[in-house]
Amino acid sequence: MRLAVASGKGGTGKTTLAVGLAVTLAAGGRRGVTLLDCDVEQPNAYLYLHPTDVRDEPVHVAVPQLDQASCTGCGACARACRFNALAVIGGQLLTFPDLCHECGACWIACDSGAITEGSRRIGWAHSGQAQGRHGGLSIVWGELDPGQPLAPPIIRRVKELGL
Repeated sequence: MRLAVASGKGGTGKTTLAVGLAVTLAAGGRRGVTLLDCDVEQPNAYLYLHPTDVRDEPVHVAVPQLDQASCTGCGACARACRFNALAVIGGQLLTFPDLCHECGACWIACDSGAITEGSRRIGWAHSGQAQGRHGGLSIVWGELDPGQPLAPPIIRRVKELGL
């Protein structure tokens, strides 16, 4: 069984309800109960459950890594990028990693090999076991680093760890 608690508005009690449901199911003898907190900008479910044996895993996204010496300034990479994460100005390639959506079009389009796949950490995925009277309940939550624009890769990792 999978249950989702969602709302577009903050402060409606989503976390409180989700924790209450998970605790009730685990206390009622249901095995394998896992709570996924996908509010990666402000995860709070773990505060209720005080998890132990917490595992922390960094979450990275692919970003273009540039070798300026190999760049010909042709602009093929910038034309291939739908997100304007690259620009060629005066024959010099500029990258804007925060705009990158890790599609890989730039390093595929680059014939000179000046762009390769690099990575940048955008946050964390955490997992642990609830303690005390909530034993038997697992929790997985994500945490987006401040200033990072892309939450979906962290949410995907939380779901992979929890499902």
